[in-house]
Amino acid sequence: MVESDCIDERLSAKTIVKRENGDWQLDFGKVITGWFELRMRGLEAGDRVVIEYSDEVDSDGNLLEQKQFDTYIARGEEDKFCNKFNHHAFRHVRISGLKDTPTAEDAHALMIHTRYSDDVEFVCSDEDLNAIHDMIEHTMRCLAYNGYMVDCPHLERAGYGGDGNSSTQILQTMCGTAPLFRNWIQSWADAMREGGSLPHVAPNAGAGGGGPYWCGFMVMAPWYTYLNYRDLTVVERYYAHMKEWLGYAEKHFKDGLKERW
Repeated sequence: MVESDCIDERLSAKTIVKRENGDWQLDFGKVITGWFELRMRGLEAGDRVVIEYSDEVDSDGNLLEQKQFDTYIARGEEDKFCNKFNHHAFRHVRISGLKDTPTAEDAHALMIHTRYSDDVEFVCSDEDLNAIHDMIEHTMRCLAYNGYMVDCPHLERAGYGGDGNSSTQILQTMCGTAPLFRNWIQSWADAMREGGSLPHVAPNAGAGGGGPYWCGFMVMAPWYTYLNYRDLTVVERYYAHMKEWLGYAEKHFKDGLKERW
């Protein structure tokens, strides 16, 4: 069992600017992973409103193209949009097709993530170190949802083992993510193929690249979960999978060096 996703934070727009072409551009002040909520007035049934998302803008203030967008078709009364069937990673939103000026009360960014616990606090006399800590903590929240971690929440959205290996020690030190890792490790076990072969991401969508450091997550994740949480159950439960993958990898070594497979 793993904690459900939750709305962790509700942000109002810091700035709302009308562009020369009539589009409205909103800046929520920081990048989040989640939903965008918009209340609209003055629309007629069938009007189309296009909402585009990005986590960056260029030097002219234009959104960087990330192919994140929603299209809303108005019903013409009490129009309110929130796409709960998808999520976006964004700080900036561009809206076209509105007839009335949006206000800070009309638009909100809703941050979502898997509801794990915060187990560690860190504060020191160096404001730069405090900022680095807060940045890492916020980044981890943006990457953890649906009971696993992704490499990036806007482009690939995949649970890469290499990214998991590089962040496990930090995340497990700062937060209570034992349920999340038990859930994610099960996804890796489910993705194991005959003979011990593994993909590079889990849950497995059939794509994604990497080497042994990626699929070696099947070994490293249970081990670190045991070391950091003293949770031996994951090692006991997946020990056969860990051995099977190591046996598969061993077949592709020659004179101590890995061969391409």
